[in-house]
Amino acid sequence: MGVTKAYMIVYNVVEAACWAGVLGLGLKHAAMCATTGQPLWQGLYAAAGDLLFCVQWSATLEVLHALLGLVKAPFFTTFVQVLSRVGIASVLYLYPASRATPGFFMLLVAWSLTEVVRYSYYALHVAGREPYPLLWLRYSTFLVLYPTGVAGELQVCWALRQYLGPDGVFFGVLPAGYAILFIICVVYPVGFFQLFTYMWSQRSKSLRAAGKKSTQPKGTQPTKKKN
Repeated sequence: MGVTKAYMIVYNVVEAACWAGVLGLGLKHAAMCATTGQPLWQGLYAAAGDLLFCVQWSATLEVLHALLGLVKAPFFTTFVQVLSRVGIASVLYLYPASRATPGFFMLLVAWSLTEVVRYSYYALHVAGREPYPLLWLRYSTFLVLYPTGVAGELQVCWALRQYLGPDGVFFGVLPAGYAILFIICVVYPVGFFQLFTYMWSQRSKSLRAAGKKSTQPKGTQPTKKKN
């Protein structure tokens, strides 16, 4: 096994484990809220926010992986997706008022489930194993989790309006605060549509290829066309 392959397996296993930790802490907090009756987002950052912040920032390595050709993922798509996630994680870290919304719990669960499946799939894929149930989850859960995550992210962004001054100045520095929020709320859905349609095309290709592979008798090689 080469160094690059070993590194990618370790990276994906560690990321999957960290996101499983975020999910576990979030669900543990939700169970506590169910017994106490407090809102889900109250105390959620203290329970799981720091780990979420760190593991999301570690995903910036994926941009480097795409740039260096260590993975087949397109660089621009990877860059935009990671940038948006890191931006939201940074907002949650820097501005406590952004956490006081159901969207925080929504994105935590959606991000965590998505990444546990994704990194687990990548780790096994690099190792030469590709169980169909995990492949199906990788290219099917996004149908529910992506819209849920984006809805949560938009709620977090909209909560930033609390930092608008009476004159519309953002954070006491940036003018036209409502315009900035409007742009965020318009641009985000556009980016979501592009990512969603990309994943839909990948789903069709991957599940179709897996179906052909499963129907091919073991020990046979695909036939090649003669020139």
